[in-house]
Amino acid sequence: MPGAESSGLALFAAELKAHRTRLGWTQAELGDKIGFSGSFVSDVERCERTPRIDFARACDREMGLPGTLERMHEAVRNAAYPSFFAPVVPFEREAVRIHGFELGSVPGLLPPSVCYTECNRGGRVIEDHTEVAEMMTKINMIRVSALSPRASVELMRQIRSQYDDQQ
Repeated sequence: MPGAESSGLALFAAELKAHRTRLGWTQAELGDKIGFSGSFVSDVERCERTPRIDFARACDREMGLPGTLERMHEAVRNAAYPSFFAPVVPFEREAVRIHGFELGSVPGLLPPSVCYTECNRGGRVIEDHTEVAEMMTKINMIRVSALSPRASVELMRQIRSQYDDQQ
């Protein structure tokens, strides 16, 4: 994971490995004890996968730690967001609904009265209720005009058939 060497994930991974090796356990042995695969433990230790909170709690329990990895998990969770998304994180944590946006926008969990848009020039949080409502209307219009999955498959079949006829 790029940049993981200085992240909360890297610190979590290093602590996990240090405690596991201190106990003389292999990754597979730890995985068996906590209900995860050894390859998942390996992926976390190499910063290739982000652990869930239940993973951290299970590791603490089995390794006899006083909540060490559970507390470190907060840093892992915070590091999961790119820096430009930082203003949105508090809204995302309080979200009650998922809104998907067209390509070029960041989908996410936001309160109904807030949305976040992004383009190649940067992103911004929209908190004005009128502007959010206008954005949602535009998004819903795009959704309505999109083909259903069944219609999309039929269109692809027609195009394929036309292509095959030309060959």
